[in-house]
Amino acid sequence: MNEVDILRNKLELRAGFLNPKSPSVYLSQTSDNSFWSFEKNFIQIGIKTVVEKAPHEVEKLSTLLLAHEVSHTLHTDPKAAKGVDFPFQIFNILEDQRIEKLIQKKEGYDFHPLHKFYHNFFYLKSTYYQTLINNPYNIGVLLRWRRWGVETKVEKPDSLADEEFKEFLSDWERAIEESENAKNTEKVVKIARKLYLKWKHVFGEEAPPNTVLGIEDGSKESFGNGEIKENPKQYDLDKPSTSNDPLKEYYNTDKPLMKSSANYKEILEPRDTDCFSNKTFFQWNKNWIQGTARELKKKLELPTYEETEYRLTGKRINPARAENFLPPFKRKETVSLSIRKHKVLIVLDGSGSMYDKPFYWASHIAKILKMFFNCHIVITTTAAKRPILIKDIEKLRYYEPNHSEGYRFLGNLPLKFDFTIFLTDAIVCREDVNYVKTLAKRTRICAGYVLEEKDNQIIDALGSAFPRYFYSSPRVVATELSILPKNMFLRKR
Repeated sequence: MNEVDILRNKLELRAGFLNPKSPSVYLSQTSDNSFWSFEKNFIQIGIKTVVEKAPHEVEKLSTLLLAHEVSHTLHTDPKAAKGVDFPFQIFNILEDQRIEKLIQKKEGYDFHPLHKFYHNFFYLKSTYYQTLINNPYNIGVLLRWRRWGVETKVEKPDSLADEEFKEFLSDWERAIEESENAKNTEKVVKIARKLYLKWKHVFGEEAPPNTVLGIEDGSKESFGNGEIKENPKQYDLDKPSTSNDPLKEYYNTDKPLMKSSANYKEILEPRDTDCFSNKTFFQWNKNWIQGTARELKKKLELPTYEETEYRLTGKRINPARAENFLPPFKRKETVSLSIRKHKVLIVLDGSGSMYDKPFYWASHIAKILKMFFNCHIVITTTAAKRPILIKDIEKLRYYEPNHSEGYRFLGNLPLKFDFTIFLTDAIVCREDVNYVKTLAKRTRICAGYVLEEKDNQIIDALGSAFPRYFYSSPRVVATELSILPKNMFLRKR
């Protein structure tokens, strides 16, 4: 077990002591973003800069980040947070102060070291320091950190006169203090809305893209609703390829996957530097694989059918004889079709909500299917803007995501296969759902997910995104997902 795994286990244990119902903890070494995803049921702790700049304080600072997020799970009402109808950053700053004060009173956590670290490395050492300290949103962050003993500096935004600036600071400080004493999230929303409406001309309609908010990225995604405004754009789904190796064609093209300004030229292969761990993510359950394969083989008995073949017999036809009116070279023959001639794409969901057991069982199902079909396996994750091609399933690893899933990065790849199987929980952003619905109109797709117990949220998510889906034990999902392509492609002709 490496140091990251050890630290994650420690944090998960602490999270359980703070809140017995706390979701699983996920450590990100490639991001500074920490958030609680209540819908996806996990906490992400971003330690990228902490590891780089304060390696001897990683456990201390990551513990404070954890305490912050666990306090959200205890004290933040997701429904009230999702109802915010003004720039979310203002509410986020005030709610952060409230939940930190609550966990300080209950457990004694002092957030001064954490805020001092973030002030030093995201403000004082930033080349945009002067711009940051007069940003009306960041002023709230800096004033909040002052209440934890951090020496911060703020400057007047250009849109304010001197007297207005004093009043603006006073209103921010009052809002922070009132939020500390607020009894619930709904009250904080009212305080934040009041502040926004008074100074709407200063804040603007939304936060500037360069706003630095400290611990969190300041978006609603930090509270896990995972929603993105529906994008009416059409996906650039080309006609299916006739190539024998669709992935070779796909990974060697400079053509963008979709109509977008993004550059998708990079060819991604599994590399240890991309992985959550420098070791394989898990050990295969060989007994389960062998047992399931034996049972599945019985289900996949190859079909037979009668075929008429015409062959010259060499005999002359005598029109005077009645039997010669029948085709003289008709014969019956039993023909077996090979299921391996059909190209199947398996898409492993590499999002944060699939971490641990869901990804573990999805990988096992992928390995089983590969034994029976001509399968190509890719992982979709926002760690990369191209699906990650898995050439050797024995080296399959979990790739650390940044946020939610990335089905849309598949682009037109599924159209190059006869069938696409998504192994996913379907808890994704709206843009991914729209992509899947567009894809379903063009090619055959289905989804499968392993449920150890019934989860209506996942069942609803699968049903809203996929025309066909299965959810059950690992054995049943593997069996059903194999029978479906068989029935669709190997029917009698």
